Amino acid sequence: MNNTLKSLHKNKFDQQGKNQAGFTLIELAIVILIGGILVSFLGSALFAFIKKSQINKTHFKMEKVEEALADYLAVNGRYPCPAPRTAIPGDALYGQEVTATNCNTGTRAGTALNGGVRIGAVPTRALNLPDEYIADAWQQQFTYAVTGVLATPGQYVPNGGLVRLEDGASNSLVTPAGRAHYVLVSHGQTGDGSFPALGAANPSVPCPTAGTILDRENCNNNRLFINTLISSENNASAFFDDYVIFKGETIPIAVIPPNVVIPFNRATCPTGWTEYLPARGRFVVGAQAANKVLPRFDMALRGDNAILDFSNGNTNAGGDPRAIIPPYTALLYCEEN
Repeated sequence: MNNTLKSLHKNKFDQQGKNQAGFTLIELAIVILIGGILVSFLGSALFAFIKKSQINKTHFKMEKVEEALADYLAVNGRYPCPAPRTAIPGDALYGQEVTATNCNTGTRAGTALNGGVRIGAVPTRALNLPDEYIADAWQQQFTYAVTGVLATPGQYVPNGGLVRLEDGASNSLVTPAGRAHYVLVSHGQTGDGSFPALGAANPSVPCPTAGTILDRENCNNNRLFINTLISSENNASAFFDDYVIFKGETIPIAVIPPNVVIPFNRATCPTGWTEYLPARGRFVVGAQAANKVLPRFDMALRGDNAILDFSNGNTNAGGDPRAIIPPYTALLYCEEN
């Protein structure tokens, strides 16, 4: 009897142990499953957070470079020439302009020149920026392309840009077309065609020679650059992950109706304008002779209709009020075509 009771108790405890062990395994499986889901979710969230952080950091750097370029232009009357992409820290030209005399001519090591546009790295030291601003968040150099004449002393003109900016459908992003001053490009996470932050003889990732048509335009050393929202990982020809900032014309294009007449203080009318003949010879602001002495002469502007006539013999040496008048300035009136 005692042996029977002991056997029953043993079987009961053994069964409970088995039940408890089985329950523990089920719980463990559930925990592992839930843990895997959480890890997968958190991993995706972490990856998205890191990518967003890199994009924000890249945009921040690009905006700071853009501000520095505007400040440099205001102080120096031109943009800086690009720095060489091949220079490494310690080189004299790392982060420096390849030239400060003529950015529009000659072969400059580590840069390219295409259609009047010089292409290279951000000249951080010329811009008084930390060296880290030479590269994006993926540690690849920004590409800085600037119109050569606009980065040359004494040659800057607000409407002299030569950089072409287009979207993915070949529509110009600047007006007039092909007249942007400069472009700043981050080659994105793939880094296609970009040079490493610390410089190198060749790009970290070669510029695509085929397939990725849109992405290739920003790294093939051409004066045409692309900025588009199109991006497809499944279509190589439409793949694009670059980030772009550019500067267009600084003078707004005025819409002036035809036949408007405006005075110009110049010898000929601007392009698109013709001289307004009824005004010829009629508009003179003033005249002044040496020592305010008005000699005997007939003053006629552009050959007809004299309006200031001192031919009456008066050669007053300062006693006549007419002798104290502003310097001579002729205004040419032109009509919009």
